[in-house]
Amino acid sequence: MELDKKQTMLVIVTICAAIIFILIAFVYRPSIVKIRSVAEEFKSMAQEVEVARNMIRTKGDLQMRGHLLSRKELSLAIDEITKTGRQLNINFVSISPQEIEKLETSSHQRLPIHMELESEYKDLGLFLGALEKLEESIVTVRSFQIQRDDKILPLIKSRLMVDMYLQGEESE
Repeated sequence: MELDKKQTMLVIVTICAAIIFILIAFVYRPSIVKIRSVAEEFKSMAQEVEVARNMIRTKGDLQMRGHLLSRKELSLAIDEITKTGRQLNINFVSISPQEIEKLETSSHQRLPIHMELESEYKDLGLFLGALEKLEESIVTVRSFQIQRDDKILPLIKSRLMVDMYLQGEESE
């Protein structure tokens, strides 16, 4: 039984249509569903980040605890930050104190500390709030970035730059 040209063309078109249908049903549609889900999750996280940023902006109105540190107390204050973070399930990937900066508007100094963290989003929010309530030091959050990493979900990666405030230079 031989097929004429019309039947051959009909078979080829039917096979192509079936392939296209299979691609749409098993590849394209699930990808679109996943993209929409991730987009909704991103919008939700963006709203939560905006709330956190607004809270940080209003932080200046809040009364600070702690006190200005001497250079000798720095390691104790960094330990206090890491202890607080560990209690809130924060994984410190790195902590890098930068060079001490002299403040132009006062005799005090500021130590920027760059931190890379892994945590759940809610734990990060609790940690940022806990920095405000540290008993032994005055710490402010200069900047932070949050990044999603599929390899560590449900955790997120965060980069923080916090400033720890010090007494003016001590005469030795």
